Amino acid sequence: GKDLYNENDDHDIDVFATMYYKGYSSTVGYTFPSTWKTWINSKFFNRFFIWEIFGNVFHEALHNFGFGHLKVFSTSVPYTLGYLVRDLMKKSEKGLIVLTPVAA
Repeated sequence: GKDLYNENDDHDIDVFATMYYKGYSSTVGYTFPSTWKTWINSKFFNRFFIWEIFGNVFHEALHNFGFGHLKVFSTSVPYTLGYLVRDLMKKSEKGLIVLTPVAA
């Protein structure tokens, strides 16, 4: 649908991915509410499966929709839905389920 950084009602989520490298960091990626950019640590990007990257990018996109973290991070919307889409993508890649786009 229409989001903060793209005024078109185009039924997708817009993400502008930017690579950076911090070898000592445990942060996979991050974003800020004021931008549609998502920074992805290439340390993880280069060794993760596509479903792990997808889950993290979706997690960061949820921050751009206004969701934050609770004190128990693993129960926040970005983590819960990020893990859900990661797991669905993994099952799809392994042929266990079929993800079919909905016609606009």
